[in-house]
Amino acid sequence: MTLNANHWQWANATFDRSPADASADPTRELDARYAIEQTLDDLAMARAEQADANHLLYLVKANQAFITGHGESLEEGLARIDAPTLVIYSENDLVFTPEECAARPS
Repeated sequence: MTLNANHWQWANATFDRSPADASADPTRELDARYAIEQTLDDLAMARAEQADANHLLYLVKANQAFITGHGESLEEGLARIDAPTLVIYSENDLVFTPEECAARPS
Protein backbone atom coordinates (compact mmCIF):
# COMPACT_ATOMS: atom_id res chain seq x y z
CA MET A 1 0.00 0.00 0.00
CA THR A 2 2.81 2.42 0.85
CA LEU A 3 4.61 1.74 -2.41
CA ASN A 4 1.47 2.03 -4.54
CA ALA A 5 0.41 5.32 -2.94
CA ASN A 6 3.73 7.05 -3.56
CA HIS A 7 5.32 8.09 -6.80
CA TRP A 8 8.46 6.24 -7.88
CA GLN A 9 10.31 9.55 -7.54
CA TRP A 10 9.60 9.39 -3.80
CA ALA A 11 11.34 6.03 -3.59
CA ASN A 12 14.33 7.26 -5.58
CA ALA A 13 14.67 10.48 -3.58
CA THR A 14 14.22 8.74 -0.23
CA PHE A 15 16.21 5.55 -0.73
CA ASP A 16 18.00 5.67 -4.07
CA ARG A 17 19.68 2.26 -4.37
CA SER A 18 21.06 2.21 -0.84
CA PRO A 19 21.50 -1.20 0.76
CA ALA A 20 19.67 -1.98 4.01
CA ASP A 21 22.99 -3.13 5.46
CA ALA A 22 26.06 -1.19 4.33
CA SER A 23 28.16 -4.35 4.58
CA ALA A 24 25.89 -6.42 2.29
CA ASP A 25 25.69 -5.48 -1.39
CA PRO A 26 22.32 -6.44 -2.97
CA THR A 27 23.95 -6.59 -6.41
CA ARG A 28 26.40 -9.25 -5.21
CA GLU A 29 24.53 -11.21 -2.55
CA LEU A 30 21.17 -12.86 -3.16
CA ASP A 31 19.96 -12.44 0.42
CA ALA A 32 21.15 -8.81 0.75
CA ARG A 33 18.38 -6.25 0.57
CA TYR A 34 17.93 -2.67 -0.50
CA ALA A 35 16.87 -0.12 2.13
CA ILE A 36 13.51 0.40 0.45
CA GLU A 37 12.76 -3.35 0.66
CA GLN A 38 13.58 -3.42 4.34
CA THR A 39 11.59 -0.28 5.08
CA LEU A 40 8.51 -1.47 3.18
CA ASP A 41 8.64 -4.84 4.94
CA ASP A 42 8.98 -3.11 8.33
CA LEU A 43 5.98 -0.88 7.53
CA ALA A 44 3.94 -3.88 6.41
CA MET A 45 4.74 -5.79 9.61
CA ALA A 46 3.80 -2.78 11.76
CA ARG A 47 0.54 -2.36 9.80
CA ALA A 48 -0.23 -6.09 10.16
CA GLU A 49 0.05 -5.76 13.94
CA GLN A 50 -2.56 -2.97 13.92
CA ALA A 51 -5.12 -4.31 11.43
CA ASP A 52 -6.17 -7.65 10.04
CA ALA A 53 -6.51 -8.48 6.35
CA ASN A 54 -10.28 -7.93 6.42
CA HIS A 55 -9.70 -4.34 7.53
CA LEU A 56 -7.63 -3.73 4.42
CA LEU A 57 -10.21 -5.40 2.15
CA TYR A 58 -13.02 -3.24 3.54
CA LEU A 59 -10.89 -0.11 3.28
CA VAL A 60 -10.09 -0.84 -0.37
CA LYS A 61 -13.76 -1.55 -1.14
CA ALA A 62 -14.85 1.69 0.55
CA ASN A 63 -12.31 3.68 -1.45
CA GLN A 64 -13.41 2.04 -4.70
CA ALA A 65 -17.10 2.73 -4.02
CA PHE A 66 -16.76 6.31 -2.75
CA ILE A 67 -17.93 9.16 -4.96
CA THR A 68 -17.58 12.70 -3.62
CA GLY A 69 -20.99 14.08 -2.66
CA HIS A 70 -22.61 10.69 -3.31
CA GLY A 71 -23.55 11.54 -6.90
CA GLU A 72 -23.32 9.42 -10.02
CA SER A 73 -20.12 11.22 -11.06
CA LEU A 74 -17.49 13.48 -9.54
CA GLU A 75 -19.07 16.51 -11.19
CA GLU A 76 -22.56 15.69 -9.86
CA GLY A 77 -21.21 14.88 -6.43
CA LEU A 78 -19.29 18.14 -6.16
CA ALA A 79 -22.36 20.08 -7.30
CA ARG A 80 -24.35 18.56 -4.39
CA ILE A 81 -21.98 19.92 -1.73
CA ASP A 82 -23.36 23.14 -0.22
CA ALA A 83 -20.56 23.79 2.28
CA PRO A 84 -17.31 25.55 1.37
CA THR A 85 -14.68 22.94 0.54
CA LEU A 86 -10.95 22.87 0.05
CA VAL A 87 -9.19 19.99 -1.67
CA ILE A 88 -5.44 19.79 -1.21
CA TYR A 89 -3.59 17.13 -3.14
CA SER A 90 -0.10 16.08 -4.02
CA GLU A 91 0.92 16.15 -7.66
CA ASN A 92 2.80 12.88 -7.08
CA ASP A 93 -0.06 10.96 -5.43
CA LEU A 94 -0.86 7.88 -7.49
CA VAL A 95 -4.04 6.99 -5.59
CA PHE A 96 -5.79 10.38 -5.58
CA THR A 97 -4.44 11.99 -8.72
CA PRO A 98 -4.66 15.74 -9.32
CA GLU A 99 -7.10 15.12 -12.19
CA GLU A 100 -9.47 13.30 -9.85
CA CYS A 101 -9.17 15.90 -7.08
CA ALA A 102 -9.55 19.06 -9.14
CA ALA A 103 -13.00 20.59 -9.18
CA ARG A 104 -14.30 21.10 -12.66
CA PRO A 105 -16.43 24.15 -13.34
CA SER A 106 -20.05 23.33 -14.14
